[in-house]
Amino acid sequence: MKIFNQKTIGKEEDSCCIKTKIKCLIPRETNAANSDLRLFEMHSTGYSPLHKHLDVHQIFVLDGKGAVFDGEKIMPIQDNDVIFVEANELHQIKNTGEKTLRFICTTLHGKK
Repeated sequence: MKIFNQKTIGKEEDSCCIKTKIKCLIPRETNAANSDLRLFEMHSTGYSPLHKHLDVHQIFVLDGKGAVFDGEKIMPIQDNDVIFVEANELHQIKNTGEKTLRFICTTLHGKK
């Protein structure tokens, strides 16, 4: 078992998301090869690209307001919401509020 404090974990990751900081909360050296646990801080008007991939996302919204877009409909999200994104499901997250949208995202990697 290992315990980490997110404030002492390495630097933020590069991202294709706009106006968003991403921090991997489980360091690579733990050998968590099939999943990632990340903290997203999406600033006002920030967003991820509309995309899909083989990975599954499990998302918990910590703070803020936003929206999830699946290519057809926009669904509002806020603190304490839980979002499940299936493999190959089109998805995008946007911050629609004034303050930072913070969420935890677990990515379960699909087979490549």
